Amino acid sequence: MIEDVPSLDEGFRALAGLLVDAEPIDATLHRVASITARTFGPGTLVSVTLAGDPPRTVAASDDAAAALDEHQREAGEGPCAAALATAEVVVARPDDAKYPALRASLPPWAAKHTIAALPLLVGGSVAGALNVYAEDPELLAEGEIDAALALAAQAAVSVSNARSYDECRDRVAQLQGALDSRVVIEQAKGVFMERYRCDADAAFERLRQDSQHANRKLRDIASEVVASTTSRRLHPRAPLA
Repeated sequence: MIEDVPSLDEGFRALAGLLVDAEPIDATLHRVASITARTFGPGTLVSVTLAGDPPRTVAASDDAAAALDEHQREAGEGPCAAALATAEVVVARPDDAKYPALRASLPPWAAKHTIAALPLLVGGSVAGALNVYAEDPELLAEGEIDAALALAAQAAVSVSNARSYDECRDRVAQLQGALDSRVVIEQAKGVFMERYRCDADAAFERLRQDSQHANRKLRDIASEVVASTTSRRLHPRAPLA
């Protein structure tokens, strides 16, 4: 139950202050879950589920939250799936008749928990959900939905930023790998041009044929050509590759 407005404000500020470039995406999302759990109060467990086929838990305030997510998936029903489908806050209280299969599967210590799922909206679509498991039966009572949605919106920004940063980092790594490959291939072409007294096109064609015959990547063949030339310069009696 969100009663302490300063605590809620602190939660907003903590989520807004996450620096996604300072840690891997999974660490950032674990901090999102931890901050959200502390904001909702003692006895609250929180997890982050990203939409997908199937949806997957990517972070949790602790192992118990991740385990309860698994109960929702195994039961094939629950607030998380509903929030992902409807983009609305979904709350299930212990005395609700909905989700009987989920309630029956929960461990005794969680049977009386209120379960809520807050959609994480990014660019108008549902990117995931914050799953909240609380001992407080009044979690997200009437009048608290707007505050909870505001908290989820800030968490969604953190999730979006972390995902975007991770994608950009992967893209940079891919581009760097492509650049490195291009450099070593150009070096190998130069070696072949000198060795076989041919032009650049003929040198590349020779590298390509060597790659096909060996059934190996062109970059690997080029690296060996460059390495063998370097070795021969250091040890003049070394044989040609």
